[in-house]
Amino acid sequence: MKNIYIINRDSQGQPLTGEQKHAKLYHYTSFETFVRIWLSKQLKFGDVKNINDINESNRMFSSYSLDFENTFLLMKAVQNETISYKQISLTMDFDTLKKGCMSPIMWGYYGDKRNGVCIELDFDKIIFENSMLYHKVKYVKHLKESHHIPQLLNSVMNIQSYVLKNKNEIFFTKLNDWKGENEFRIISKVDNFLDISKAISAIYITKNDSQECLFIEQLVGKSIPVNEFFYEPKNGIKNPAIRDAKSIREMLDNAKNDSTNVLNT
Repeated sequence: MKNIYIINRDSQGQPLTGEQKHAKLYHYTSFETFVRIWLSKQLKFGDVKNINDINESNRMFSSYSLDFENTFLLMKAVQNETISYKQISLTMDFDTLKKGCMSPIMWGYYGDKRNGVCIELDFDKIIFENSMLYHKVKYVKHLKESHHIPQLLNSVMNIQSYVLKNKNEIFFTKLNDWKGENEFRIISKVDNFLDISKAISAIYITKNDSQECLFIEQLVGKSIPVNEFFYEPKNGIKNPAIRDAKSIREMLDNAKNDSTNVLNT
């Protein structure tokens, strides 16, 4: 049985830079949704109107003109353009020691209260369409009160160009409150699904003896590892770790059987 990663709380991992940050990406979901994802090999884009960040669900825009009616219509048009984009949110590795599948917060929020699944993806093997935009999210202390819209935006094409030009500020900037999500975001106006058929590199669960874990192992076969995220005591503290789910389960079962046999002799 092999522990792939164990984080010593007394040590710090080295910061990741450039493309290292998103070389591996992680998607937390429920067991039922994982099954659909595995069978389809696709991630579904979500409606931005249903996101959980109050600032993103109600983006504010402003413009200055004596023509209040046209200004209102302009701001509404820009807002409608932004909510026409759908998104997929993934988690990146935090540093060289802490993998993106090792976040208790993410397991609690998006991994069905740790009863779900975390899917690991190789960024280089994700099939991105030209219509998709993607970038890591930048976290800031304060957001602007509103995005200023120039009055020159007098056509649909100009509005679309404005949104694309300011995409980093509009779509890829969030408050520090969300920093723990370490998000990498993909957005699109026209695509409904992201092709990950060649990108899935590992599956993570938190219970190696659960019926869901056994089903996942049967479902994926030997195509990719099925690992357990857990905490291992070391030097008087609990350290995040990852291990092969099947190997540790069989080892524990054998130890239990040996103990039972000793008691019965």
